[in-house]
Amino acid sequence: MKIILGLVTLVALTACCGCGQPPETHINAQTSLSCSTAKVSGMVCEACSMTITKNLKQIKGVSDVQVDVASGLVKIYTDKNHTVNAAAVKPIIEKSGYTFQSLQPDCQS
Repeated sequence: MKIILGLVTLVALTACCGCGQPPETHINAQTSLSCSTAKVSGMVCEACSMTITKNLKQIKGVSDVQVDVASGLVKIYTDKNHTVNAAAVKPIIEKSGYTFQSLQPDCQS
């Protein structure tokens, strides 16, 4: 079961739109997206990552979410016509069971 979950996670992380390219490559190529970075604590595994990704994608205008469990950083990509703010992100993170710490209006490396 762990192997199957790992493979599914790997496929999900390497093809955000089905184009077969890594998400970073695809997203950086699209100039119509903006990015914000949330600092989140309490994440410990890929299930945490998938939960946060699924829940944040419910925000209008969010096109992709990349979670780095180890660093606690969550990159939230939106189209240029939408922005995310702490008031929208914080309740979703906390309802998902994690601690929201901050939101920066840019993507940190």
